[in-house]
Amino acid sequence: MVDSLGGGKKMTKWMTYPRKNTVTKNINGNPGPTLIPHYILQWLLSGLDITDLDEAVQFYCDQGIADSTRKTYKSALQRFSNFCDLYSITTPFPVSESMLCYYASYLAAQKLSPQTIKTYLASIRHTQITLGLPKPKEYSSLPRLKLILEGIK
Repeated sequence: MVDSLGGGKKMTKWMTYPRKNTVTKNINGNPGPTLIPHYILQWLLSGLDITDLDEAVQFYCDQGIADSTRKTYKSALQRFSNFCDLYSITTPFPVSESMLCYYASYLAAQKLSPQTIKTYLASIRHTQITLGLPKPKEYSSLPRLKLILEGIK
């Protein structure tokens, strides 16, 4: 992705932009948060292809959670990926209740705490939402998974 603002700069990652809760100057030059920095707004208005828009969507979805949560979710998704590889699951999304039950049981067998398992399941839910798939049901409304999580305690 090439910056059309001039100056020879290339933007290759959305994550290089100012993070949420950073102090910047607003459009009037006063201290305060700016929803979209001016240079990004100009770049956005210059025309984007669908790949650029995909990156923008992912960037803003990532901004919707705290940095620490993002790191935890990244670790959780790596473990989910390992689980899928181990059991030759090639298309895990959208995630079914059965898949979540298997995964929760797998994590329990790995001696993860009940709270960690719930966090790892939340990372899958978040990923499904950011992928633009239908919003998954709350885990408390999935009876079999709820029973398994109660049994893991």
